[in-house]
Amino acid sequence: MEEDSVLNYASPIHKSLIQDDVDFGIGVVPAVLIVILTIILMRLVSIWCIFAGVVLFGIAKLATKKDPHFLEILFERLLISDVYRS
Repeated sequence: MEEDSVLNYASPIHKSLIQDDVDFGIGVVPAVLIVILTIILMRLVSIWCIFAGVVLFGIAKLATKKDPHFLEILFERLLISDVYRS
């Protein structure tokens, strides 16, 4: 008897639905946030702030080495309110 797997279903599942949605090894939201922050810093300070963007990208890459969605989950948890009102 075969083990149940995503690949053993009778109806085919598109491969993009089972792949992680990450850009350059980090999540989409942190990558876009770093790019936007870098562009704003470049406009406000100088073109040399592109190196700060590369450093931020490297730090994000190191933080998401084991879990590519770590930063997305972290941002989501930081933005959730601790007080729930009814």
